[in-house]
Amino acid sequence: MMKLYYFPDACSLAPHIALRETDHAFQLAEVDYATRKLGDGSDYRDINPRGSVPALRLDSGELLTEVSVILQYIVSGSADDSRFLPTRGLARFRCLEWLNYIATELHKSVSPLFRHSTPRAFVKPGKLHLIDRYEFVERQLQHEEYLAGKRYSIADMYLFAVCRWLPALQIDIGRWPGIAAHYARLYRRAPVQAALAAENGHERSA
Repeated sequence: MMKLYYFPDACSLAPHIALRETDHAFQLAEVDYATRKLGDGSDYRDINPRGSVPALRLDSGELLTEVSVILQYIVSGSADDSRFLPTRGLARFRCLEWLNYIATELHKSVSPLFRHSTPRAFVKPGKLHLIDRYEFVERQLQHEEYLAGKRYSIADMYLFAVCRWLPALQIDIGRWPGIAAHYARLYRRAPVQAALAAENGHERSA
């Protein structure tokens, strides 16, 4: 059985949602953010030397890392491979285009804003840079239900995860009606609700 290593409400939420959307059998292993310890007291860095999440332990025993890669792996092993990522044509690459945009332009723009070591002088321009990147997403979601068009995909799962960090940055998602509607649409999905409930104290294992 696969095992997902995660921090609650971190980027690992995206593959957690994907696992539930595809009905995979899996276990959860929460990593303590401050200590990088697992529930049994062992050091997560012995599993993943980088100490970052997510990491997915495969049925074969191998470890897979990086959000975008794990998302693709999860849906490629589902009963319907094309359900959350088109298997061919430009539609597939549009989805991957958005997946990479979120990873490089949103996720990596947020990270420095949470670090205590980030110079204070960087915070305001860093936040303005992030807002500008969200503006680009808003232009897409003003006329589409999902990032890649009418079809819900792994890119949407990743966007949902990074949007959950906006309140901590004191950025109101309501400034972007399209993004806010997209977030609400995903929030209502049963697999998303199940993932959030599990990360808020239920179904955890070591």
